[in-house]
Amino acid sequence: MDPRHGIAHPFTTRSCGSFGRVAQPLVRVHLRSDASHRWSGPIEALVDTGAAITLVSNDFLVAVPGFDPSLLGPELPWQTAVHGRETCRLVTLDLKLGRAPDDRSFVLDQARVYATSSRLVAPILLGQHGVLDHVGLVHRNVGPNPHFRFLR
Repeated sequence: MDPRHGIAHPFTTRSCGSFGRVAQPLVRVHLRSDASHRWSGPIEALVDTGAAITLVSNDFLVAVPGFDPSLLGPELPWQTAVHGRETCRLVTLDLKLGRAPDDRSFVLDQARVYATSSRLVAPILLGQHGVLDHVGLVHRNVGPNPHFRFLR
């Protein structure tokens, strides 16, 4: 393993009715307003390499210590595959990706994320701009122990 690679995060498998089992890259994320505040509790996030932006459900922002709704930007339109046209609002937050209190967790300071009241498949969808474009991602999704890692 390359020393720049972070800890291995296992793919989570879930049953999807008659479709069978689906493997999803899920990771625990902790949020905070800035370095002067403590981290939120762990929130499940889906690593969504096909998403342009990172979306956070409004319901989970209230649990972020020091979060001030007045810091949300104006409403912006975004398009979903399931619900069509929705809106979101820009906010910058610190993100810790990984298992807390693991010292090897990956921290992104003041990442650009978008808050939404729309129903999401996970509380957070980690998309490209603002989050995944700042970390490398390597994965092995075959074999007995499929996993992914964030590059440091």
